[in-house]
Amino acid sequence: MHGVVRTVTPQILGVFTLRIDVVLDFRPGQSVKVTIPGDEKARYFSVSSSPTEGRFLEVTLRVTPDTPLAKAVAALKRGDAIEVEGPFGKTLMLPDPLPDTLCFIAAGTGVTPFRSMIKSLIDTQSTAEVWLLHSVKARGELIFQPQFSEWSGMYNHFHYVPTLTQDFDDNWENETGRINELLLRKHIPEKPVTFMLCGPPAFVGDMDHMLKTSLNIKPENIRREQW
Repeated sequence: MHGVVRTVTPQILGVFTLRIDVVLDFRPGQSVKVTIPGDEKARYFSVSSSPTEGRFLEVTLRVTPDTPLAKAVAALKRGDAIEVEGPFGKTLMLPDPLPDTLCFIAAGTGVTPFRSMIKSLIDTQSTAEVWLLHSVKARGELIFQPQFSEWSGMYNHFHYVPTLTQDFDDNWENETGRINELLLRKHIPEKPVTFMLCGPPAFVGDMDHMLKTSLNIKPENIRREQW
């Protein structure tokens, strides 16, 4: 179907959010296939906006300099036509019924579908306790950090835990190092929790293994997506 570009917003270096005016029913955690003018390849992206935000959708994508995708995104302007198909994917959608406690664990751009879910939970006034653990190498890679920090301060049910694995200094007041059993036990309550994992395959595999073997989480309480 045809959509129309509304805005192209830089998030961090090399990562942009496209807001597309399109009438499309989707659920938080789903993805769409997008064809950007100037880039012949149709690509799948998680939706980073929530259906509660309006009759549009946003996709947040990382671009590599001097690639067809990077050049196509740089050339986009308000009003450009764009092709959108979908939605796709059911593996990472919010459980129904919603559990009392949710923990989202992401690395890098794997946080994008969680932004959709968290915003939806906030807008629908969900009472579920929600944690977001986001692992990146450096502070400049924390996509949506201003929003997540603001929401964490405004809503008692949402807890934001960013962690840096490499580039941090004495001014960094949050967690450091990889997400591991100790970090989870420090922040996540000892009660039934549904875990949602998203990021590179190695990261998702490591998290899945750790949850099952170290924390004895049942497979049915883990949902995952990797790319």
